[in-house]
Amino acid sequence: MRTIKKYIGITLIVLGVVIFTLYYFLKIDSNALLLTGLAAVLLGVIGQIWSMKRENDGADEMNK
Repeated sequence: MRTIKKYIGITLIVLGVVIFTLYYFLKIDSNALLLTGLAAVLLGVIGQIWSMKRENDGADEMNK
């Protein structure tokens, strides 16, 4: 489970980019699709930062 949490941020970022790509190539005129892609990318970035911060905090505690 811990390894899945480690990669969820990157997965959400890639999913958001795929949604943006679908919007561009399928010529869908829906702002909901763009907002979904934006939300996925933003949540992915936040999740990745959180995951990296937790990983570094654990390493800092082990070095003490």
